[in-house]
Amino acid sequence: MSSKSPSNDFNFFKLYFNSDNLLKQSVIKQALNSPDFMPTLEKMAKAASGIVDAIWNNDNSEIPAELFNTYNDNFHKGIGDASNLLKNNVSRLAAAKTNYTVQQLHNAKTAAKGNKDEYNRQAKLILARANSTQAAEYNTAVHRARVAKQWEQFQGERHLYPNIQWLRTRSATPREIHLAYVGRIWPMDDPFWNSNSPGCTWNCKCSWKTTDQKPTDNSSLSVVEASAGLEGNPYYTHEIFTNKHPYFSRVDKHVPNLGPLHNPDDIAFIQKITKDGHKYLEHFNCKDEKEIAENRKVVELLLKEGVVKEAALLPRIHQREVELRERYYGKEYNSLRPAKCPDCKADGEFLEFKETTLKNLSANILKASKQGDIAVIKLDSHIDNDWITRFCKKQFTLKDRKGLKKIIISTSEKTYLYRK
Repeated sequence: MSSKSPSNDFNFFKLYFNSDNLLKQSVIKQALNSPDFMPTLEKMAKAASGIVDAIWNNDNSEIPAELFNTYNDNFHKGIGDASNLLKNNVSRLAAAKTNYTVQQLHNAKTAAKGNKDEYNRQAKLILARANSTQAAEYNTAVHRARVAKQWEQFQGERHLYPNIQWLRTRSATPREIHLAYVGRIWPMDDPFWNSNSPGCTWNCKCSWKTTDQKPTDNSSLSVVEASAGLEGNPYYTHEIFTNKHPYFSRVDKHVPNLGPLHNPDDIAFIQKITKDGHKYLEHFNCKDEKEIAENRKVVELLLKEGVVKEAALLPRIHQREVELRERYYGKEYNSLRPAKCPDCKADGEFLEFKETTLKNLSANILKASKQGDIAVIKLDSHIDNDWITRFCKKQFTLKDRKGLKKIIISTSEKTYLYRK
């Protein structure tokens, strides 16, 4: 369970609906008119009922699967065939929202002081808020995913239509917030579009189109600040929701990363292509790891040298997440190394990457052996062929590295492979 536990619910009514009940009802109605939203709402109600009872009975799950899945599936249906980058991004929000909602339910239980009727009353209000915010989040996700696709289309049209015109909202009751933009034209490469696009404020229904008309004079125009969580052009940022969304500051740092970990492999892993045309996979969560740039270089080298044929860079998963660890690493690995995380899985075996000097070579092979079946070592110095062969064969005989199956040594001159 997250250690962060706010005493009061964040004012989403103000952020999403500008404290306007009519706007709120309009947003909910729009979501309910979507063929994908109503079935999810019914699933949410069923899942929420189970979560309320589970928390009363001392369940401390950070993101209960049944509740997370309803939010996550709803977002994925909303953004349709968007890229895996966008799908994993909304999964981060789904995980944070689930945990935040669970926190509120735990707070309600504490405040009820053993009175289950009072707890159920508060829980009903909490879940009603969660459903209304889901409507706003869903509508905005749908719109921003459309915006990302439109921008991609615009790139192919720019030789004919080099500029973009902001169009009036489709809403029958438009808000004033973007009306000053309507009819204005900017060059497609204007910095304005890096931080402004339809959907950059909650429940915005504005649109845009390419045009060959000349840009308007926008020098005196006051730029509208993006809403918290909707900063940037989603085509460039690969984000429907940014880390500035209020959910993220109200849950523990690791919680959003649980979202992509629960996605199926065909969504969670992003395909990468090396300069030499070799393909490999990288889990979405790897992108923010400090060592990712070096790890990518190692995988590229191994594929180029033909040392491995298939490779996937793996996410780091805390030892308490046993089911996730067994899914990504396998039961055998998790049994032998319950607190370790390998860098990569290649051709069915787990690899750990290290970069070291000749002096610390043996120590780093030992460290790698504790995290993978294969130690992949990048050396910064020249080595003698005969010496490194004797050295690596000796490593396999040492008792403290019994799980070691292979050693791969990479220098600027050559790549060496040794088997047990």
